[in-house]
Amino acid sequence: MAQNNIPMSSIDPELYFTPQTHISDNFKEMDTEEPYAVDDLCTSSIRASHYKLLWDGAYSDISIVCRGREFKVHRAIVCTQCEWFGEAFTTPPKKRTIRSVTLDEDPEVFQHLLEFLYTGTYTAQMTAAPDEAERAKEIQDRLAAYPRCPIEKDTVKDSVPERPVRRSNRLLSTTPATAPTANSPSSMPHEILLAMHLFIMAQTYNIPALQLLCQDRFYTAGKNRWVNRTWTDWEATKEFEDVVLDVYGSTQEVNTPLWRALCKLICVKKDGDRMKERMMVVKGEQVFLDEGVAKYMLEPRGNSR
Repeated sequence: MAQNNIPMSSIDPELYFTPQTHISDNFKEMDTEEPYAVDDLCTSSIRASHYKLLWDGAYSDISIVCRGREFKVHRAIVCTQCEWFGEAFTTPPKKRTIRSVTLDEDPEVFQHLLEFLYTGTYTAQMTAAPDEAERAKEIQDRLAAYPRCPIEKDTVKDSVPERPVRRSNRLLSTTPATAPTANSPSSMPHEILLAMHLFIMAQTYNIPALQLLCQDRFYTAGKNRWVNRTWTDWEATKEFEDVVLDVYGSTQEVNTPLWRALCKLICVKKDGDRMKERMMVVKGEQVFLDEGVAKYMLEPRGNSR
């Protein structure tokens, strides 16, 4: 196209020149852009779609049956992330296509293993597939706006004052809580048991990333339960010993990720309460645990919390 044929804009040319004050405002806006980044939103959209596939079984091409409960899953997701399932669903030459496998596994735990394969994480309580309407609307609203600028949702959120959070209700609070007593029976937190059983299952099917996540969840839940609280009831502290025996009995091995988590929990427990006494008794009775604690104490490392 010849230069003379280029259509001219009817916009006043002076509008192209930005006053110095506006330049300053633009720099301030750039400094506040990060809260409106869309990486997490886009990632959560994909994760939610995968969760929905697991939840309703749409487009599934294989199934896994655990003690009578059937999970309709997808070969492309399950077999590509877990070699065990890849081999289980591999069809031998000149044989009928394998479309179902039966396992002797607790379905309540196994569903969390599948949740991890589909979403990259697991939740302590499986919930219904999330409603996509709100997420889809936010994506469309941000597409219609300038990049990394607030939309109506952000304005409403910023205008609502945050309610004060009671420190005793915070999940990761380090404030000593009232310990279980004979009149308030102790119940093992679901997060600890789930992380332990799911770790063992992840070992069976050789899913290292899930093992790592379970170790971290196990340690965090154990720290919140046993380390950050002050325990006064000796009988209630027996749950720690039960977990130690379960962890060892599940594999008959030491120096496993969960075993190392237990060793560190004993070391980071500073409060000389009844739980610390229980830990010392259990450590004295379990020679491998005693050795693991000593090894942790001798290893050079940065500050641990």
